[in-house]
Amino acid sequence: MHQLLLGFGASRLARSRWDVSSGHVRRVSPGDPRRLKVIAARSSLLNVAAPLGTALGGPLATGLDARGTLLASGQATVALGLLTAAVLAARRNKAAG
Repeated sequence: MHQLLLGFGASRLARSRWDVSSGHVRRVSPGDPRRLKVIAARSSLLNVAAPLGTALGGPLATGLDARGTLLASGQATVALGLLTAAVLAARRNKAAG
């Protein structure tokens, strides 16, 4: 149970960055040429993520019980967040060095 709660807590921390970036997209000035690129990238990710999640998540959830599904989801979210943080840190180090 503790692993499940830790996974959800960590996934919320990872998701909060997505919420902030989504809100920022809406606040960027309409004249900024980057706005359309960001909105297009976000839309394409969301359009692919929903059907892909359904196609992969259905069989996985059927194979796992409810607890296992939630635990795997939390762990996958944390792993993706750590991978993203590592890539961003590597880019910053490369730009600074």
